[in-house]
Amino acid sequence: MDKLTQIFKKLSKTQKNAILFDRVNNFTINALTEKILSYPSHIIDEFILTSDADYLVKFICEVRNSKKPLKSIKSKTDAFRVFVPKKNNQNDLEERKGQNDMIQDIKYAVENGKIIISEAPPGTGKSLAYLLPCIGEIKNGKRTVISTNTKNLQMQIFNNDAAIASDISNISFSACVLKGIGNYLCLQKYYDNKNFIEPLMVLALEGFIAMYESGDLAEMKFFYKTDMKDITSDSEYCMNKDCPYSSKCFFLKLRNIAKTSEIIFTNHYLSLIDASMSNKFFGEYQITVFDEAHNLENVVTDLFAYEYNFKYVMRMLYYFQKRINKVIRNITMKKEDGELKDSFNKIIVIINELINNNEILLFSIKDKITFENGRRKKYNTSLLSDYSEEIKEMAIQYYRLMKNSKEAMEIIKERFASKKQYFHLARYINEKTQSFYDAFIVTTDAGNEEYAFYYETNRNENIILVGVPIETGEIFSNLILKGEDKSIVFSSATLSVNKEFELFKTQTGIKLSNRDFMSGIYETSFKWNEQMKIVCISDMGNPNEKEFLDRTALLIEMLCDDGKKTIVLTTSYEQIDYLANHLKHDNYIFHKKGDNPELILAKHKSSKKGVLIGTNRYWEGVDLPGELLERVIILKMPFAVPDDPIIEKRCEKRQEMGINPFMEYTLPLAILKLKQGIGRLIRKRSDTGEVYILDERIIKKRYGKIITKSLFVEPKVISYNRIMKGKK
Repeated sequence: MDKLTQIFKKLSKTQKNAILFDRVNNFTINALTEKILSYPSHIIDEFILTSDADYLVKFICEVRNSKKPLKSIKSKTDAFRVFVPKKNNQNDLEERKGQNDMIQDIKYAVENGKIIISEAPPGTGKSLAYLLPCIGEIKNGKRTVISTNTKNLQMQIFNNDAAIASDISNISFSACVLKGIGNYLCLQKYYDNKNFIEPLMVLALEGFIAMYESGDLAEMKFFYKTDMKDITSDSEYCMNKDCPYSSKCFFLKLRNIAKTSEIIFTNHYLSLIDASMSNKFFGEYQITVFDEAHNLENVVTDLFAYEYNFKYVMRMLYYFQKRINKVIRNITMKKEDGELKDSFNKIIVIINELINNNEILLFSIKDKITFENGRRKKYNTSLLSDYSEEIKEMAIQYYRLMKNSKEAMEIIKERFASKKQYFHLARYINEKTQSFYDAFIVTTDAGNEEYAFYYETNRNENIILVGVPIETGEIFSNLILKGEDKSIVFSSATLSVNKEFELFKTQTGIKLSNRDFMSGIYETSFKWNEQMKIVCISDMGNPNEKEFLDRTALLIEMLCDDGKKTIVLTTSYEQIDYLANHLKHDNYIFHKKGDNPELILAKHKSSKKGVLIGTNRYWEGVDLPGELLERVIILKMPFAVPDDPIIEKRCEKRQEMGINPFMEYTLPLAILKLKQGIGRLIRKRSDTGEVYILDERIIKKRYGKIITKSLFVEPKVISYNRIMKGKK
């Protein structure tokens, strides 16, 4: 064994991953050696001088002494492309009736400025069905924004389907991927905080900056003792063109590219933010496609919620305190204008008051609640009624802070235009304070009937007050549907319940809009009855009791004994923990709370007989074709937690309107999620497999028929006892 191999064996997984920052597992000696040699020498030199990772330093030195350095090559950004049809390409649109019908309907909608709701089950080919009509409208000067819920689908369409669409249509077009600003590395923040970041993380980030053009932190697979807020971009902190790193800023570059691209791939959050900010990110466009549109209610709920996080607010106030004290020292040393110093002194006084008052209010609320880590607990005006005077005083302080920071901005702009850092600090304080003020007013009042209010706690004894809009339809309608001349395409595999779109139309406000809309449910090319078998298991018992989980563990062991790759879909981490204590074979892969889903999926793919047991993350957006997935086991109907404050409030509101909340809201939501889970199984025409649903309410309850009618095939019913006897 040579010296390099001996040292390699002593390296920790964390140390290997720091070098191979863009890789999940597979940390071989050759990969590590090659990566080290591709690092710019000054980065390696800095790491050697600052790190106490002895074996890694020895390994790096040994590699550098024995090998010639490679030329450092920047990875091409995977965020912008010009798609050009291949010469003599063989890409023809295969004959799929459902896809052809969908293409024709969407073509009419985008040509005539219409809204269309299109449900396209797996096997329809929905991506091409909306891409081709949108690309066809480029000749008419129309630009398109294609919005998805998951990054996986976003990149799949950009990396695969867009090129195929270009070939089929014989049309060239430019396209880019733009994610929310928080997905990108902020060079200003990184260099400001570099001295406080662990050397291993600095090494990885420096390598990332040197080797990647996009700045998209999704490319980073290594994060070590780092608060992401210290390195990610955010709109309030951003100095735009005044930033000393603006010429290298990843996000600014992509935003400028997006404004000239003919097709923009993005996510639902950024689509809605852009619409609310008069097309700040995308420029003017005429067509919007919302793929994975069944998630829009959740996105609107999250985006328009108010959140007052005590610990985060205080952290930001301490940060402002530190920055302003530094500014005041600079002004004093340079004997600059007294008015400017007075302006910042006023700000620091209010910040000190707010830090103190936030600490007092947090401490006071702690005495009135019980701490349950991560659990949502609803509250009303009574929680804070004893502190009305303190809350009023803090509201005034936030208002004064906004006013004084605004005055500081005006003084700097009028008399100290060259002090751009001062201006942007004052602006950052002003905008952040505005968001704190809004959230504080809404969440401490807790009296608005249009919102559901809850708080969350964690191990750090922090409290987060949250106010969430109950109905999303009016918000979405006012934001997206108001443009009479814009074409809007809604698409998903799961939008209808019993062939009706009533729930979706309520969630998106289409019922409130005066605009006409089209809708269609399109035929799949899959032969469900030949490719998929759905089995409902009876005699499993009450799914909320321990006996059910005992039987589930035995059933999983029996069913998965044949070695077929399986995903077990649960509805809680408690279920996963219970099964992990009862299923001990190496074949079982458990996604527990806090685990990295990429690592879990990679482990499942590389295993020969993997049984992946996971929760929400795996119900949708997971693509495992062929032998990677041949069986899906679903423990329970994925009903929303009935005492979740948001669900509870939405149900109460429907009850008041004379609507049955279970039949018109809770059940349809569960059916759509169930269909998403089942849809993980068949991804290609050659795929086959089986689905087992262990929740016997589907068989016993009256609403069970509504569920089974919505599924891809008619389920068969087999009793638990019969299956277990068959095994014996």
